[in-house]
Amino acid sequence: YMMGIGSGSMEPIIYKGDAIVLTKVNKDTELELEDIIAYEDENEIIVHRIIQINDDNTYVTKGDNNTTRDPLDVKHSTVKGKVLFRIPYLAYPSIWFSDMLERGNTNA
Repeated sequence: YMMGIGSGSMEPIIYKGDAIVLTKVNKDTELELEDIIAYEDENEIIVHRIIQINDDNTYVTKGDNNTTRDPLDVKHSTVKGKVLFRIPYLAYPSIWFSDMLERGNTNA
């Protein structure tokens, strides 16, 4: 499926406003070091890179543009998919509109 990117944590690989296409992953062995995955954390979808695979098949992730790793290891059950490719700027209008609504300013 496709989703829009709302932050710059994966720049310069994936930019805010890009759309990404994901493929579902069914087995732990389908994910490898350096894969970019989308996973759910507290009702939010995070798109970050796998930087380590632990012995218990959990994943250490980090945004390419972030200085530190993500605070919690990712369980396979929370992974929504693996990034296949990005479409530059496709989601920019919807991200911009969402940002405006969050700020409470609909007078664009």
